[in-house]
Amino acid sequence: MSDSLNRKRLSTRDLTAAILAHERFATGVPGGRRALLAHHDLENVDFGGRNLTEIDLVGARLTGSRFVHARLPRANLFAADLRRTVLDGADLTRADMRGACFRGCSMNGAILANADIREAVLARHQGELHPVHHDADDGAADLSVIDARGADFSSAKLGGSFVVRADFTNASLKAANLRNADLRSANFTNANLEGANLSGCKASGASFRGAILKKVQFLDADFGVADMTGAVVDSDLAESGLLRNAVREPDGHSEVTDLEEQVRRHAVWMDSQMRDGRMADFNHGRLGHANFDGKRLVGASFHGAYLLGARFANAELVRANFSGTDLRQADFSGADLRAAILRRANLMEATLRGARLGPIVNVGSSRADLPADLTGANLVGASLVQVDFSRAQLTGADFSRADLTRAVFRGANLRDACFEGAIMTGVQLDGAELHGASGLVAPAGAPRRNRR
Repeated sequence: MSDSLNRKRLSTRDLTAAILAHERFATGVPGGRRALLAHHDLENVDFGGRNLTEIDLVGARLTGSRFVHARLPRANLFAADLRRTVLDGADLTRADMRGACFRGCSMNGAILANADIREAVLARHQGELHPVHHDADDGAADLSVIDARGADFSSAKLGGSFVVRADFTNASLKAANLRNADLRSANFTNANLEGANLSGCKASGASFRGAILKKVQFLDADFGVADMTGAVVDSDLAESGLLRNAVREPDGHSEVTDLEEQVRRHAVWMDSQMRDGRMADFNHGRLGHANFDGKRLVGASFHGAYLLGARFANAELVRANFSGTDLRQADFSGADLRAAILRRANLMEATLRGARLGPIVNVGSSRADLPADLTGANLVGASLVQVDFSRAQLTGADFSRADLTRAVFRGANLRDACFEGAIMTGVQLDGAELHGASGLVAPAGAPRRNRR
């Protein structure tokens, strides 16, 4: 991004005063004043945790600055320079980011719902902010090489943007407008693109492994040699011919034709104290949208199964095995999952409201306690309101964008867990192991200059 402007740079004291006054403005406190920092030099400033709602940063230089968990709803970042900026966990809902340069930006777990990141029509100003036109290519929003794992771009406008080699792993792009965007070599592994507009986009070489591509618009899209292994695709797209050169590895799941019979035999197995019947074994089965609501499946095995959108509301699943299972958008509301095994399970956008994931105690002759095991589980964007994770093993679990309102982690192992962008209202962390955990919000201080 060229820089022909003579940007103003405030002293640390003046910048701090401007931000404090803006926070009073944002919260309706008397004496507040909106910060008008258009075309300012704010390079390497730390705005972490600040309330910057509706701030004016048009054309500002923000390279290397940090906005970790900052609030920026409806902020004006038109044509701003955000190269190498850290926006992890930041809230940019409905922000105007047309023509901005995000190259190399980190926005893990950030919320950009309804943000406008389209090509800018006017992206340069001269003199006293009089807009002047420029070539269309110069105004394209540049999101190349960004790290947006677990971010929320729902209904965002990204038309015409440059997104080459960006990482959207586990991100939500539901109903996002990517019309005519350049997505070559971008990574959409396990991303949700349901209802997105991909018409005219260039996606050759992009990875859509495990992505949800239901109800997408795809007129004149170029998927070239995109990786579509495990992607959820509607028949219209699958039969359009646009995926003829795409990579699609064989599906390792087998169709389950005796679901009801297995559930029945499992009930007999439990009632007879394992003398009759048989334990349900759905390992590696294809069970998308299956209905197990209220079923008694204590100790059942679903290892490596495909259970996208499956229903387990109020089911009895004590010590059930879901290791390596695809449980995206599954519903476990009120389910009893005490001591369940969910190692590396994909629970992205699943609902576990009120579920029990604590331990079972005094098991066997040794009277051992067995905790739930969610080591390495993907819980990005999941609804985890009032879930009991007491003493659970959650090492490396990803809670980006998850709603953890009033969740209980008493005594849980959360080493290296990620909480970027998560809602943490009323969370109980008493006695939890948090070494290496990221995304936990610290109190905001005054804006600081980062060392170069």
